[in-house]
Amino acid sequence: MLTTTLVSLMLYATTPYQISTVARDQVEPHRLAAQPPVRTAESHLDSAKQAMANGAFDVARREFAASAALSRQAGKLPVEAALGLANALYAQSYDREAATTLEQLATEAALRGDSDAEAIALADAYWLNTNNGQRVNARKQRDRLRTL
Repeated sequence: MLTTTLVSLMLYATTPYQISTVARDQVEPHRLAAQPPVRTAESHLDSAKQAMANGAFDVARREFAASAALSRQAGKLPVEAALGLANALYAQSYDREAATTLEQLATEAALRGDSDAEAIALADAYWLNTNNGQRVNARKQRDRLRTL
């Protein structure tokens, strides 16, 4: 019904403003009020894993980042989302960005007292920085890792 209404609108509306005005007035009120469903961190995480499995790394990056942001807002440490984001960045040859993501996760984990997550993030960041020739950063992470 909406498509027929819009097609018939074009017959007598001559400018884009007239089309948008008429179309806005003729849309049913329940269609204007409809909002997309709110997605949770877990749903973003599931979408990101699926995108990684399909090789859609750009989509995976966006979904992992959204999941991490929502987890942080909820007061949780986004370990799985941050590790996934680092993997997606590494798959796209963004080694430095992946290492930076892991360093940020290690810092957050240290502030929350999660030494396991901190160690995993530091070890992965150390490996990335070593392979990328970032020796100064790699030494810092190695020293931090030794103190754990």
